[in-house]
Amino acid sequence: MKYEIQSTEYIADGLSTILESDLLSKENYNKLTVAKETIVEGWKQDKVWRSGIEMRASVLNDVRFPTAGMKYYQARHEQASQFSNLMYLITDYEEQKGKLLILEGKLEKLELDKELNAKEKAGSLLQLKAKIKRAEWSLKDMEKQGHHRVREVAEWDTIMKEVDNGSFPKDDYDTMQKEGLPERWRREFQACQLASETSGNRVGILKGSLDAAKSYGNQIR
Repeated sequence: MKYEIQSTEYIADGLSTILESDLLSKENYNKLTVAKETIVEGWKQDKVWRSGIEMRASVLNDVRFPTAGMKYYQARHEQASQFSNLMYLITDYEEQKGKLLILEGKLEKLELDKELNAKEKAGSLLQLKAKIKRAEWSLKDMEKQGHHRVREVAEWDTIMKEVDNGSFPKDDYDTMQKEGLPERWRREFQACQLASETSGNRVGILKGSLDAAKSYGNQIR
């Protein structure tokens, strides 16, 4: 799975933006110039959220999600969460674009203002330009987030197809849990025993859950 995002022109031009500020010394700016290629490539390739192996081995680990059904439903939950956050991100993105237009309009108006004294005008211009830079960077960062949210949505779709072996009902969460949850509790309890953990709230909760599952007639393998 590729993590690269194509929209990189703002990053490539970022050094000129930094040069406009007097935050950094000439020495430090030169260091950034030398590292420009790796900075741009790093921003393009940097992974946001989880890789495919993290989804499969860490999120959908065999202790917490021991059955195909448990894995499928969790993958569907993760996909839905990413899609929901993508929808909120889109509205934030559009709102930020609007803010940027307003700021640019204020900047044009201020530049034409001949009544402000020189220092007040210079200070206001500096503040507005800084807000514009922040808004521009925010939009680029949101584009990157959107890229990776879509990547996760697509990867979770792939995972759901991988684990869908026909052994569980896709429209009945309770039935799937009757098989999956007792097995999950059994494996978690076994993990505690292997770690010589025999007391504490978590062990007690697991023991209670297992006993409750048995009382409901679930077969614990």
